[in-house]
Amino acid sequence: KSASMFIVFFVSAVFHEVLVSVPCHTSNWYAFGGMMAQVPLIALTSFIEKNFKESQVGNFIFWLSFTIIGQPLCILLYFIEVAGKN
Repeated sequence: KSASMFIVFFVSAVFHEVLVSVPCHTSNWYAFGGMMAQVPLIALTSFIEKNFKESQVGNFIFWLSFTIIGQPLCILLYFIEVAGKN
């Protein structure tokens, strides 16, 4: 199960990187790194869910890493890269 999850995330991360870096004419692998960073977060939130039944920490980690830090940071890094070329 974990090997198939890793393969799916790896392939998805490669395609995300291609879809973002080709239009931006850059190749810094920010999207790839962001996608692959989700794999250990899944393990962490699963651990929290199993050991702390009523805890909302896993939900907090998801929202913090995905919507507050993850995607905005990735977009900002690509913007800085593209703006620096012009």
